[in-house]
Amino acid sequence: MRASDMSQSILRSFVFTSILVFSFGLAAQSPDVLHWVGRVLDTDGQPLSGALVALVPRVASEDLKEIPTTRTNDEGGFEITAPSELTDISIAASAHIPLVRSLRLRAAKFGANQSPLEFKLEKGGCRVRGTLKAATGFGLEDGLLAFYNNHSGEMGPFFAPLDPEGRFEITLAASYYDIQAQALGQARIWQQCEITGERSDVKLELQPLPTPAPPEVSTWIQSHAIPLKTFHAGQGFDDMQPLKDLVGSARIVALGEATHGTSEFFRLKHRMLEFLVEEMGFRDFAIEANLPEAFAIDDYLQSGQGDPAKALAGLHFWPWNTEEFLDMLRWMRSYNAKPIHKQQGRPGGGFQAGGSSGPYGCLETDVLVRGQETPVERLQHGVACAHGPHGCPQGTTDSPPGREDLQTPTSVLTGCRPVRCQTSGRNGRPRLVHGRQCA
Repeated sequence: MRASDMSQSILRSFVFTSILVFSFGLAAQSPDVLHWVGRVLDTDGQPLSGALVALVPRVASEDLKEIPTTRTNDEGGFEITAPSELTDISIAASAHIPLVRSLRLRAAKFGANQSPLEFKLEKGGCRVRGTLKAATGFGLEDGLLAFYNNHSGEMGPFFAPLDPEGRFEITLAASYYDIQAQALGQARIWQQCEITGERSDVKLELQPLPTPAPPEVSTWIQSHAIPLKTFHAGQGFDDMQPLKDLVGSARIVALGEATHGTSEFFRLKHRMLEFLVEEMGFRDFAIEANLPEAFAIDDYLQSGQGDPAKALAGLHFWPWNTEEFLDMLRWMRSYNAKPIHKQQGRPGGGFQAGGSSGPYGCLETDVLVRGQETPVERLQHGVACAHGPHGCPQGTTDSPPGREDLQTPTSVLTGCRPVRCQTSGRNGRPRLVHGRQCA
C-alpha cells in the first residue's frame, strides 16, 4: 500500500462510550451512493430535534463542504445521502454527549428495506460557545465549523452551527480538539482547543487566501535554493553536500512534512536520513509514537528480530504505516547489521530508536540526534516537558541544572501513576524510556 493511497484505506478503532441501539438500516441507491434513514433519541427514548448528523470520512477532510450533513426533525428523524465510502456517522445535539459510529459493516451486510437507524445520546457534556470572525472585507457565506476530538476513538468531526454573526454553540465531551473553520473566499484554518468544562470564550478568525509571492521573493528563493537531483534514497550524496553547511554542528535535525500521506515527502526523508547517517554521523532516530509499541521497532533495528511491517502497523498511526516508511526501517536495519557499524557509536552501536510516548503525542516531527552523550535521555526530557500542559503533574526533581521549572521524565511517568522504573537497562541505555511500559 502506498502512502498516497492511505486516505482510502484507513481503519480506525472506536471506543463505544455512548449508548447505541443496534437497529440499523439503509436503502442502497447505487454501488457508489447510499441513502440512510434513522432517528436520534435521548436515553429516555425522547426524540432529539435539531441534532446535527454528518456522514464523515475516517481521516480529517480538507474541505468540510464535502461532508454531507443534515438536522433531525421534530420526531428526531433524519435522511441523508452520501458516497458509499462515507460510512462513519457523527451526531451532535445540545446538552448531550456527541457520538461517532461506524456503519461500514452494516453497509456491506445489509441491503434495502432495513429498519431505520436509531441512536441514543447520553445527557451531559460541556457546553462550548464562541465566535468565528471573517477576514477583513469578507463575510461568512458558506461558513462551516467542526471539532475533531484528538484523544478519543470518536474523532468526529462534530459540526457546530453558525449564525449570521458567526456565533456558535455545541456540546462536547471533555477532551482536546482541533477546530476546523472555513468560509467562501477565505483560507481554511485549524485551531487547537482544550475542553474541560463549559466555555464561552472560543474565538477563531479566518484569513484571506494567500496571494502569489512578489517577484523579489521568488528571485530570492531561486537564488538560495539547493536543488536536489532526486527524492529517491540510494542515489548518492553529491547534490546534498551543501546541506552540511546548513546542519553545521547541530545535534538534532527535525524533519517535518507539509502533508501526511504524500509519498515524495517520505521518500525524501529516507534519503535525508541516509545522508545524515552516512555523511554527518547521526545515530538516533525519534518519532511521534507511543513508546511501548515503538519497542518492537527498536528490537528489529537492533537485532533483526520480528516483522517490521507488523511492528509498524502496531504503532496505530497511519502516516507511518506505509511502504515508504517501511523501506526506511529496512535500510536502518541493514545499516545496523554491518559489523563495522556495530562497533561504532554508543554501547549497542548503530541506530537507537525512541518514540515520543505518553497519553498524548508530543513531537510533531521526526528527529535525528548526533553524538554519544545519552541523546535518548535528552529527548525524553523534552517529551516530558511537553506533557505538562496536558494534565500530568508539574515536577521539579531531577531537572537539568538551571531548568528546575521543567518536569523530568521520572516525574511524568510516576506522576500519572504511582510507579517507578529502573534507570538503567539494555544496551546501556537509560531504562527510563521503558517507564510507560512498566506503568
